[in-house]
Amino acid sequence: MALLTLLIERCNGVDYYRHVAWEAGGGLWVVDDLRAIAAGDYRFVSGWRTTGELTGHDQGVTVRQSPAPGDGGLSALSIAEGTGAAAFGYSVFERTHGRANRSLAYPHSDGVIRTRLYWKDAALAAGQRACFVQHFRAVPGAAPTPVSITEVAPGVYAAGTGDRRSTLALGDRVALTSARGSLALPDGAAAPDTTATTAPAGTGLIRPNQTMPLPTAAALRQGTPLAEFGAQISDLAAGRERLAIGLEDGGLVLLDGAGAVRARAAFPTEVSAIGAIPSPSGDLFAVGCRPVDTRTIAEGSLRLLDASGRVLWTHQILPFRGRPGTPTTIFPAWLAGRDQPPAIVVGVEAQHYYAFDLEGRQILAKQVVHGATVGAAGDIDGDGRDEIFGGIEYYWHEIFDAEGKRLSRSTTSPWDNAVAFGAVPADGPRRFFAARRDGCLYAECPPGSGGRAWTARLGGPACGVAVLADRVAAATLHGFVNLVDGDGKVTAAIRLPAPLTALARHGDLLYTPALDGRVYAVDAVAGKAVAVVDCTRLTGMERFLPKLAQSGDTLVATFGNRVFRIETPQP
Repeated sequence: MALLTLLIERCNGVDYYRHVAWEAGGGLWVVDDLRAIAAGDYRFVSGWRTTGELTGHDQGVTVRQSPAPGDGGLSALSIAEGTGAAAFGYSVFERTHGRANRSLAYPHSDGVIRTRLYWKDAALAAGQRACFVQHFRAVPGAAPTPVSITEVAPGVYAAGTGDRRSTLALGDRVALTSARGSLALPDGAAAPDTTATTAPAGTGLIRPNQTMPLPTAAALRQGTPLAEFGAQISDLAAGRERLAIGLEDGGLVLLDGAGAVRARAAFPTEVSAIGAIPSPSGDLFAVGCRPVDTRTIAEGSLRLLDASGRVLWTHQILPFRGRPGTPTTIFPAWLAGRDQPPAIVVGVEAQHYYAFDLEGRQILAKQVVHGATVGAAGDIDGDGRDEIFGGIEYYWHEIFDAEGKRLSRSTTSPWDNAVAFGAVPADGPRRFFAARRDGCLYAECPPGSGGRAWTARLGGPACGVAVLADRVAAATLHGFVNLVDGDGKVTAAIRLPAPLTALARHGDLLYTPALDGRVYAVDAVAGKAVAVVDCTRLTGMERFLPKLAQSGDTLVATFGNRVFRIETPQP
């Protein structure tokens, strides 16, 4: 048995205790114990990440991986949360570095990283607390029975049965009790009596709260189903008249604004990125696909399709330095001036940004220091030719010109999640605004361009950024739409009930999809949500985050394998 308490003092208004209790064969308790030292209206989020297939149960999930040698055949881990915290989940495909045997993944993982978030909103006075109580235990069998947590007395939690039963008590101290004995912290504190923590007859489980309150006075609407597919939606892009929907199974579907299918195409592997490319002849769509074997270092592919779904050309994207040629971001850039057709810029895992003209000729190959994530193009200096922000997985973030010349490089936290280009305020300097995994928003521009770089703390990683007339908006996985002025000051933080996964400006409103299966319409001027569009219910096991796209006057959102049209009321 072992018991450990860690403390971060004065962390955003609370003393944050993490209690970890372990017993051989009895599992692991992890308790996040947050004690307010300042009165406030708090949002607390406790999250963890894993690989393996997830299945839900009453209080959490069971994780199953391929059995590893020497572990007695155990391959399932039951995870439960016992206080009724709201629960959300999402998944992303993330690679490790390549290895000498050309393998890209931990051998007992499919490479998909699954994240589980538990969270609570709590108005606390000084001295009050909020807790997350989680229990992790390996469970045997082909159809393992998940472990559950019961609150048997105020602040006393029990998991397991018989001689594998253990209890954890929270008060001024934390104590672990089982058939083996007892431990308590701080030293000398008395542990609860084992006989006093037997669950009374009829005690029920505390299940996750999945009904977080909706924003006050926001109108509730229903999303209009447009399409449903046999595979999950991996990416989408919107042209002027068509929506391109990419699927996990390699399918591509072109829809019009009414949801009618106008064309279909099928490719051997998952669609990893799509970019809508305007051209003199109408909408074109550049489509990137993963290698056939996602566990090897191999070629990805890039294709250009017209609005009828006809493939105009195909390029194989070679691997580089142990990374496959998977396209991750595709967007148009006017590298030769606004009087010329745009180039197709594609960022790939193989540590490059490439550009192609509409005939498929490569016109740029820019090596970057790690795999590409998201990128954007914009004319910073006003010469009519776009500069490119090449977002990557690593610490160095570059802006470069049409010839690939580096104009600036900033060294900050890794992994760009989202980026937008524009001037804030509208008559101010033009800059790129990048959101990174450290929970900050970065304004980026080359020296001498008239702008100033800055960093703004968002309180959580943002997956969507949009430029308004006087501010930048960022939607975070912790459920906030933050508004930041041109000097990097956060002027508003609009709290919504669920993790937010994208952001788009449509008319005078901001729209953001969330992991509760809804889309929220936010009035940035009023600083509140004005409408909630109810679309579907998610399982938390979906492979891709909800996304948004707009084609003309049509705004759509994707959840799992479904597409919805979003009504767009204006303030």
